[in-house]
Amino acid sequence: MNIIGSKDVRQYIASGVFVALIVALMLFLTFIEIPTSNKDLIVSIISMFVGGLGVAMGKLFGDNDAEMEKMREELDTLKIEYGVVKEQYDKIVGMLITRHVVDAQGIEIVTHDKI
Repeated sequence: MNIIGSKDVRQYIASGVFVALIVALMLFLTFIEIPTSNKDLIVSIISMFVGGLGVAMGKLFGDNDAEMEKMREELDTLKIEYGVVKEQYDKIVGMLITRHVVDAQGIEIVTHDKI
């Protein structure tokens, strides 16, 4: 089984690595003093990384669009299956009504002639 073969698994792993690198970068920068001449550049770069963090977190904790589309497809399938089962059920009930109520087959009529 190839773990990296699935696109979803690759995206999940890449998102996890990206989040871990951002956290590591933040921890690293808490202990290292940033020169004032490069402060604006470093802050801009970190801001871009943190902006991308939102996309990575969405992949890690659920992408609503993909999940909703999958659920819609499953709902459509279930509606079709329900329609088929309902049609078969109605047909069977109709056959039972015709056989046992209208034609009175399978019903023993008890008479009390021995009195």
